[in-house]
Amino acid sequence: LGVCPFSELKHNYAPIVQLERMVGFPGIKRQVLDLLIQVVDLQVAELKGERILEVKLNQRIYGNPGTGKTT
Repeated sequence: LGVCPFSELKHNYAPIVQLERMVGFPGIKRQVLDLLIQVVDLQVAELKGERILEVKLNQRIYGNPGTGKTT
């Protein structure tokens, strides 16, 4: 899985802080944090030598034009 996301976050909290400072988007914020937790859990399991299931991390973000899908 590569570098543990939490070790990267120790050096750069900016993306998470930026997300949390945005007004609204409670569902998106929760989904991003849930995804981060899932990736970290998989990383920890892999480091322990546990068998992990393959998980697709692709996401589809859709909505009206101008609603911040790419930010």
